[in-house]
Amino acid sequence: MDIKEKKKKITKRKVFTFCIIAIPVIFIICSGVFKEYLSSKMEWLEVAYYVSQIISVVILTASAAVAVWQYYIVSKDSVRELRVIQVQKAIDLSAYYKDNILNKYQAVWYVFEETGIKEILDKIKLSDMKRFDKKELEKNLSEGDRKKLEEIQKSQKFSEAILNANTIYNLNLNIQKQIHDIKKDENGNNIVQIDVAAKPLLVSFMSEMISDLLNNMEFFAMHFYHKAADDTVVYRSLHQTYFDIVRLMYYNISNKNVSVESMYYTHVIDLYLKWYKFNQEEIDKISSHKLEKGTQVE
Repeated sequence: MDIKEKKKKITKRKVFTFCIIAIPVIFIICSGVFKEYLSSKMEWLEVAYYVSQIISVVILTASAAVAVWQYYIVSKDSVRELRVIQVQKAIDLSAYYKDNILNKYQAVWYVFEETGIKEILDKIKLSDMKRFDKKELEKNLSEGDRKKLEEIQKSQKFSEAILNANTIYNLNLNIQKQIHDIKKDENGNNIVQIDVAAKPLLVSFMSEMISDLLNNMEFFAMHFYHKAADDTVVYRSLHQTYFDIVRLMYYNISNKNVSVESMYYTHVIDLYLKWYKFNQEEIDKISSHKLEKGTQVE
């Protein structure tokens, strides 16, 4: 049960508690108003019996009111405690996001930027990323672009970019023995001669890093989908980089999602769609805002 539902229940409990407390008060007022009437029309024992019944009802009602009020207080404290837990969890997840997602993303971004992969992926519009499956991928990226992505990942330049990322971001990729001499091309630029056996290792390493990045994102997003954390706490700070990462990973996610029955990274997708929708709603509010232009004569 989320916070909004619990607040609605608490509001209903307030109304119910007020009604329960009001009932005995009404009984007492009524008994005073009709006291003379009852005294003149009934025998003394009947009046005593009637009054005792009223007193019993008042006591039972008051006891019920106290019980309901205590339950309301406990429920209110529970909601407050849940709110604190959800907020704190979101704050903790922002630290996890920095250490386990952004760090890996920067290395992947570097490789994709240096090799031209990012330029191809930037053609995909955020608004066109909805289903994250292979069929949608083929619609959002031309066949030529998809082939180019495959060729880049088999190229010498891709392997060199991974080696550079290894040095820059301390990826601990221990394959230096597989590298041959560094030579110069006709323009004086360094060419790293990489052993043929090392290239599959480099590609495998990058695939593993991308897989780790996506799995960490899935773990991050899972907490918000299941209400273990409040995503509104981190949305303002993280949604820009989250959008960038999801677009950078769109090809890898969609290419893996061949059928609807066996979708991968569903929590990553759900959080993206939720945040993107909210972001568009904010943009619409800003764009529809009418600036004051002074008084108009009617």
